[in-house]
Amino acid sequence: MLPKTYAAAALGLLTTAAQAQVVDLVKDTADGDRWMYPFNGTPGIRAIASTFSAADQGPGFDDRDGQFLLMFDTDAAITPGLDPGSYQIIAARLTLVIDNDEEFRYDPTPDSFRTLLAESDPDFIADADSGRAMTIFGVGYRNGWDVFSWTQTSAFGGPPVIEPAQSARNVFAANYDSVGAAFDISNNVKERFEVAPLGIGEIEGMAPGDTVPAESVVVFELDLCDEDGMAFLRRSLRDGRLNLAVSSMHPASGGPGGGAGDVLYPIFKTSDDVIAQILDQTPTLELTVRVGSPGNYDGIGGADFSDVIAFITDFGSGDPAANLAPPCTLDFSDVLAFLVAFAAASGG
Repeated sequence: MLPKTYAAAALGLLTTAAQAQVVDLVKDTADGDRWMYPFNGTPGIRAIASTFSAADQGPGFDDRDGQFLLMFDTDAAITPGLDPGSYQIIAARLTLVIDNDEEFRYDPTPDSFRTLLAESDPDFIADADSGRAMTIFGVGYRNGWDVFSWTQTSAFGGPPVIEPAQSARNVFAANYDSVGAAFDISNNVKERFEVAPLGIGEIEGMAPGDTVPAESVVVFELDLCDEDGMAFLRRSLRDGRLNLAVSSMHPASGGPGGGAGDVLYPIFKTSDDVIAQILDQTPTLELTVRVGSPGNYDGIGGADFSDVIAFITDFGSGDPAANLAPPCTLDFSDVLAFLVAFAAASGG
């Protein structure tokens, strides 16, 4: 059963199933954010959030010890409550701004967990470049929490698997299996598996290995070819809320005091940073989504010849909006998907 707040909106779109709407959503601040660190004494009101690793500290702490959780309500602009297949995500981008000045190195490439093992470990491989990537993931929940019940001030976690904090967090950076079940990737070094981020943080004009200055703009372009990740995003639009977790494996000294030693990791401005609010430096989400039948391709009126022209134009130019069927390449499967949807939407 749909939550009551979604039922009326969903009914409104279902009555015009042949039509579609292309929505450009820009959220210039998060509806909630949280530094997800087990010893954070100011949950939900902190002006900065850092991401770092405790992978070299042994049991008791998550490898991805400091995570940055962001919460965006989408239901005001994108009709919630529909089948997840009704949402085609054409573009998705998260933008964050760095708070600390030249304390960590820029790395726009993902790193294998093997680069974080001890050099004496037979599975160790050397990292090809300096620095660690800033990565973004979907989220999962445990201990009875879900996307509707957990807020930025909710309890961090339940009983840890290993004291004081390992695998305790109620909301965690996640990957997904083929049926959409989330699994926690917070300890992928200890558990020795690779992760698939939704995106890698990039900074325009910066070369790998450069130290990152304050107020640098980090852009995460979400990977539209990650089918499991896109399935998570479509379910989030159905729910009316998109929660994301930013993580990195920059080294840090942990423990209850947190962050002992030199700062070698990114610190991001949050939506609670008053100066960031004034300077438009708060977390920003941008989405372009087609809601409804792709047969009504341009989202204008009903399905007619203008939709055929619009699809052919996008397909011919290689626009990802025309990618209507897997795999993530423009080919005849996308043409066939459009023709089937167009015939259904136009009553042909």
